[in-house]
Amino acid sequence: MAEPYLDLSTVPPLAVPLLKAIEGRADYARAAAKISVVLSDKLALADANNFATAVRRLAPNDPVVLKLTGKLLDKAVPGWHFACLNDTERNAAYERALNALVTPETIVLDVGAGCGLLSLLAARAGAKHVYAVEIEPLVAEAAREIVARNGYADRITVIGKDIRDVRLGEDISERCNLVVQDIIWPEPLSKDIHHLLDYCRDTLLTDNALFLPESLTMCGMYIDAQRNLAPRDYRDVHGFDFSPMSIFASHQVTYPREFLPEKPLTNPFAIADIDLRRTFDPQAFDKSTTVSTIAAGEIHYLLRWLEMRFPDGTVLNNGVGHTSCRNMIANRVLEPITVSAGADVEISMESQQNQMLAMVKVQSGN
Repeated sequence: MAEPYLDLSTVPPLAVPLLKAIEGRADYARAAAKISVVLSDKLALADANNFATAVRRLAPNDPVVLKLTGKLLDKAVPGWHFACLNDTERNAAYERALNALVTPETIVLDVGAGCGLLSLLAARAGAKHVYAVEIEPLVAEAAREIVARNGYADRITVIGKDIRDVRLGEDISERCNLVVQDIIWPEPLSKDIHHLLDYCRDTLLTDNALFLPESLTMCGMYIDAQRNLAPRDYRDVHGFDFSPMSIFASHQVTYPREFLPEKPLTNPFAIADIDLRRTFDPQAFDKSTTVSTIAAGEIHYLLRWLEMRFPDGTVLNNGVGHTSCRNMIANRVLEPITVSAGADVEISMESQQNQMLAMVKVQSGN
């Protein structure tokens, strides 16, 4: 039986003659997938993504089609969407808070709604209405289908826009009194993220709106070098000195969730407390603190994570010992510092280019 063909009226015009040429082929879906890759650089991003999605629907179980179209779709729908769906600890925390705080008069704004899980949880908790705002068109369209499939189309409105383009009286009929979001990680000091929250606070929310989460603490600990991180000390690589490569090394790396720190050099400490209900200027963030080491070694990385707090008392932590879709982040120390146990280490922190920078020096006990 011949494979179904793409509807040529729905594909980009550039693809039409190429698709006509492969009609009748037994491997039509695979050939169409190759065409989607060839044309990807010549098409607008939205057109390329829609084309790849349509091809994938022809053969959703063909590994070749999935591989070829995945190159495009992974950019539009990155893997963290699925990681969030699979994160039972995260989802249970949001559900617990929503069940405790939502009333029949609650109007919810879901910022960065993704495929709509938090919106659905809010609706199921009894919210009067939910506005789910998602910037990626493919994901927003999937969210609409998911909302309808689960019977909440009358209480959840999916808005496929940048939150800063959402207008009161046009997209949203009235100010919302609860905002839910999970966009703050991995850079809680990002001015872009805080500008989004400022826009919501000033334009789309009531004065007494609840924030989920409402505050957070960025936590950290210093650790020695680890086998599961890219080697930081390039002075000795199998007996050779590769020091010149250090200048090219990434400033920060994702810390594998499945590994515990092999050698913590300090206990966990608070880096920054942020009240998400208030305006926060990351560019003004400049802080110094002193921590004591608990072991001797070389400081190679600042390992950091978040503890997020909700108005009902729920706490969500993606640190050591927790399961989470949010990986911890390891910021490398530019020059490893040798410390003894009980040394006082001063850390100076500031925000630059939406990222946290940390400088370390030993005060005493070295």
